[in-house]
Amino acid sequence: MSGTPGWRDDPGRQPERTALAWQRTALAFLVLALASARLAWPALGGWALLPASAVGAGAIGLLVGARRRYHRTLDQDREDVLVAPPDGRMPLLAAGLGLAVGALAVLLVWLATS
Repeated sequence: MSGTPGWRDDPGRQPERTALAWQRTALAFLVLALASARLAWPALGGWALLPASAVGAGAIGLLVGARRRYHRTLDQDREDVLVAPPDGRMPLLAAGLGLAVGALAVLLVWLATS
């Protein structure tokens, strides 16, 4: 089945779409970090910056990881080497950021009701 399109028939585009998806995810977490700091400021004061900066640092880590992974994949594709399957660090970081944002939301609701 030589006419069947494979992932090598679309060089660079699939890794680019994946990198863009990770960048959108990271930017969404960055916006959540900034919004949570702004909303938590009246209740927490300066302490609102602590969880927001942790989530923001994780979002920047996701951005850097997405770019690194994209360029590594392109380099391996140019050399006609099979791409190693990705590890689970970026999804784990995204899940951790989601949990951190959820914990911050619970904290804000608890502070607003007390």
